[in-house]
Amino acid sequence: MATASSTAACTLKIGSDTIGLVQNMSISMSRDTIDITAVDAAKDAGKAFLAAGQYDPGEISFDLIYDGEDTQHKLLLDKWEDAATDGVQAFSFVVASNGNAATATFTANGYVTSFEVTAAIDDAVKASVTIKLTGTHSANPTTD
Repeated sequence: MATASSTAACTLKIGSDTIGLVQNMSISMSRDTIDITAVDAAKDAGKAFLAAGQYDPGEISFDLIYDGEDTQHKLLLDKWEDAATDGVQAFSFVVASNGNAATATFTANGYVTSFEVTAAIDDAVKASVTIKLTGTHSANPTTD
């Protein structure tokens, strides 16, 4: 049985390079459904659905403290600029709870679709990055 964790550590990689200074990350995936409710179903019955065969592998979104001299930050920006010509990149997203070994690993190919840099008074320069995943992905949760 899985347990809730009070702390989590996440690592994001592009190829084999770890992206540093990341503050938070999320991965979202979705699957469409097909409404198979019959027109003659009872009025007080719930609708019936099937999961669609194809799915949207989703996006990885994250914020980082931006360092324009950091090799991996430059690589992310380069991948955004050259997404149409460079093709897909391999990404991995590893989550570990309470300092333990990895509890889930997601790997997929994707494109950097958004790279937004912000600066504010009395704050670090930050960037928000979105990677659109494409094709088949792998999700490998570890169970307790």
